[in-house]
Order: sequence, then structure tokens, then C-alpha cells
Amino acid sequence: GTDGAIYPPERAAELEELIRRPTDVTDEESGGYVSIDEDEFSRPFDFADDISHLRWALATADSYRGIGRKIWQEDRPELLMVYIEGTDSVSHLFGHLFRAGSLAGDLAEQQARYGRAAEEIYDYADRLVGEYLEMMDDRTTLVVLSDHGFKLGQLHDDPTVTTSMRRVSDDFHDLDGILYLAGSGVRAGALINGARQADITPTILQLLGLPASEEMNGRVLTEALTIEEPLLRVGSYETGAGSVSNVEGDDRVRSEMIAHLEALGYLESSEEEAGVGRATADMLLRGERYEEAAEAFSTLLEADPSNASLHLNLAIALSNMNRDDEALGELA
Repeated sequence: GTDGAIYPPERAAELEELIRRPTDVTDEESGGYVSIDEDEFSRPFDFADDISHLRWALATADSYRGIGRKIWQEDRPELLMVYIEGTDSVSHLFGHLFRAGSLAGDLAEQQARYGRAAEEIYDYADRLVGEYLEMMDDRTTLVVLSDHGFKLGQLHDDPTVTTSMRRVSDDFHDLDGILYLAGSGVRAGALINGARQADITPTILQLLGLPASEEMNGRVLTEALTIEEPLLRVGSYETGAGSVSNVEGDDRVRSEMIAHLEALGYLESSEEEAGVGRATADMLLRGERYEEAAEAFSTLLEADPSNASLHLNLAIALSNMNRDDEALGELA
């Protein structure tokens, strides 16, 4: 079912037919990304299984692709956001094999079977961007961005883990991602340098004709837009209203999300290995509970002070509390 997957729930019936599941992805589709035996495609679904996870990534991407197209063409919203997660999952699963040379033994066999997967998923994402470019009119702005980059083709230094497929942890993230803008309100040929994630919301608000708020520590990327000065900021967009109550099915969706993140190495699956602490910290950050997240990451860093991903997440939490100097200290 789609309980908890679609909000508002009354739209579930019309969008249900556009939701693809891993079992809907055919062997032929999967074969466009990996070269494996037919029996490997028929294994029961498990996020810990690489091929299952690949099919989940493809199904999810195609679902958002179809739903995004439908909403754009029929509803014409002022703002449409489409998230294609597949590039992240596939890069975690198979990114270490991307154009990696001089491989031997097990790694060479892995590359023969899975080596083109990362490149193919980026080709898929490029085709999707092309589809949205074709749907745009002269009043539309397209923004393409990633939350981070990837160090594709890099192998783990420890040879004892080279038999593990899933070793592209978040330590292999690159802090520099991508940001492209095209269409209405965009300065053609402009170069954007030093953009941060915090700059995206003020910039999109500007494109919508709305001011950023004083609570946002990001800036409008004026160098990329055809404006002289950004709109004056308002104090806040907060209304004081309570949060949205839990949607039926939230717990099921949350458990699936955690299983997905554990399989990709974002979260530890073993409570004995302090996984609960890291999982809790990550979920606090994603839930925008920044003060609690900062405290949790600080505690984790006491036990693992050289962990770069912990410092990065602590910096994100601090930055969202307007404690930029402390955040920069974590990135130093």
C-alpha cells in the first residue's frame, strides 16, 4: 500500500498507478546497469542485497519521475521539487568501481559485473533533466542541485574490506556538489562560486518573488540571477502553528528509511557498535532538531574525534543555529 508515502492521502488513488516497486523493475531494465546471471535478479527483496537495492533505486527514481511530470503538467504548481535518490544509492553501492583501473581478483570480477552502474544512473539523471527542460516554458526556472559530491572510483585503503561491495561510506562524499540554474530570471553564462546549501532557499524564494527571512543564514545567489538587489528580508515565516500530526503509515515508512540508510553505510545497524547513537543523531539532524543534533554529534565526537562525517554534520547543525564561527571550526 501507499500509507504514509503520499501526502495529502486523498491524492494516493490518482498517483498509485505511477508508483513503481522493486518487483516492477524488469530484468531487462536492471541489465542496463549490471551484468549478472538471471537467478540473481530473482532473489527476495532485501536492502542488504545489492541487486535488490539497485532495483529499489530504479523504481523510486522512475516513480518520482512520473509523479513529477504529472503534477507539473496538470497542476502547474509555483514550485515543484523532484528528488532522484538513485544517483546516491548506486554510487554508494558501486561507485568504487567507476572507471577504476588496474583491478585484479575479486575487484576485477566486481567491475565486470557492476562497473557501469554508477555511470548509467548519472546518464538516467541527465535524461531526466532533459525531459524537464523540454517541459519548461519561458516563465519557468530549472534548478538542478546535489547535496554533496562523490569520490567515484576510489578504493578503500584497507585491503581486508575489498571483498565488500558496500564500502563507499559517507567518508567518500565530496563536499563540493553541483548547482545549475536555467530559464527565467537566470543570468546566462554566469559562474557561481562558493555556493552553500543554505543559499538555495533564499535564491529560490527570490525567483518566486518572495523575500528570505532574517532567520536564514544563506544568501541570494545574485551573481546567477538577472536582478540588481535581492528583496528586503522579512523577520520570519514562522506562524506559531503546531506541527502536522503523524500520517498513517509513518512508522512503516520510517523503518524502511532506516533500513535503507543502514544498507548504504550512513547508519550502523548494530546497537553494540554505538549505531543507535549515530542513527539518533542523523535522524535529529534530518528532523531539523538542530540543538539536540549538535549535542548528539558532539558526544559521538568525544569517542571518535577524527571522524570527518561527524564534524561535517555537527557543522551543519551549528550553521542552522546561526553559529557559523563554530561551524567553520568543525570544518577546519
